[in-house]
Amino acid sequence: MSQTQISSKSEQRIASRWIPKDSSKIEHELGVCYVQDQLNTPRQIPIYTVMGYAGTAGKSSFYESYRTPEARDQRVARFFADLESSAVYKSQRKAERNQPHELKVGEIITNSWGYYQTNVDMYVIVKATRNYVWLQPIAGEHVPSEGCGPMSGYVKPKLPVEQILTREVREYGEWEPGIGNRVVGLKTVPIEPTMHKAEKRSVHFDHGCGSVWEGRALYESWYA
Repeated sequence: MSQTQISSKSEQRIASRWIPKDSSKIEHELGVCYVQDQLNTPRQIPIYTVMGYAGTAGKSSFYESYRTPEARDQRVARFFADLESSAVYKSQRKAERNQPHELKVGEIITNSWGYYQTNVDMYVIVKATRNYVWLQPIAGEHVPSEGCGPMSGYVKPKLPVEQILTREVREYGEWEPGIGNRVVGLKTVPIEPTMHKAEKRSVHFDHGCGSVWEGRALYESWYA
């Protein structure tokens, strides 16, 4: 995507903003506020409103009213201060993410994730660069344990490490009315290493965040 297209989208978002009528603009390099003094209200109570937009967002961050202009000014100052703090945090996190990780080829990575059940995935690092690692799935084994509930237990990587290089997938036949695609067999397909962003001693996944295996069995659960 070109810089022109990006700028155009930013401009479109800004142009789509709703701005209170007869309001004054207070600009900041990270956002903008629109303030309005409503002095002739039905109840004859002055209202001082402020609407804030962060960056190039088309949707406002807030729209609030206050009884005094001083309270509203404090809200504006707090909004801009929060934007500055957020920018500093994002800059620091970006710098941290760009630092080289500390992982090495041959180390075992485990990733525990799930909501209704706890899944444990296990991998070995087969390649590493400054910011990324390539992971190959490895076999695991259940560890006898007492006190676990039904459909739960403990698992650990099988040692010595046993890489999983292939898997079987179903083959389907042609469509049959009332049946659909009938399974006609299985075929073996290769499992290639997958690339993941790495940071310090952890690995980013779509679900969860993996870390170096510490040598202990990990809890998992499943459905029947």
